[in-house]
Amino acid sequence: LGVALADKQEKDLADKPTANVAAYDAFLRGEEASGLLTNTDPPSLRRALAFYEQAVALDPAFAQAWARIGSANALLYGNGIPSPELAARSRQAAEKAIALAPDRPEGHLAMGTMYRLTQGDSGRSLQEYTKALELAPGRPDLLRGMANLEMTMGRFDDALAHQREWRRCVRGERR
Repeated sequence: LGVALADKQEKDLADKPTANVAAYDAFLRGEEASGLLTNTDPPSLRRALAFYEQAVALDPAFAQAWARIGSANALLYGNGIPSPELAARSRQAAEKAIALAPDRPEGHLAMGTMYRLTQGDSGRSLQEYTKALELAPGRPDLLRGMANLEMTMGRFDDALAHQREWRRCVRGERR
């Protein structure tokens, strides 16, 4: 395509999240079921969770799948099913993702989502989202998460800036 990528982008594209094809297939089925975690209705999240859990059963070191388990449980909690079990599973999965891949943004996004939705801790959530964005600047899911958090914190100018950057990313526009 003739597109120049930064070293970090090339490394990210070359990284394989798992060597287990069956685990990756289960993960992708989870992504489809959840619409990359944009389908936040409980039935979609439960279907996605089953696939993500299948992925980590096949490859316990699959950090991205652990992160999705953390985020999906937090989203279930935040969308009308608040239970201590969901909050605990969200935290444990996010911690596992960070332990397995501390230099990847997914675990920090999951931890930030857990703090925001299960603990109501905007400050800790902001720290985790900031860390995720430091690791992967300009990634649309991180920008969207940060914008949503900033809106709830009343940081409207920052939220608007992240929302605009998110729009540019999804449209494929350069800064």
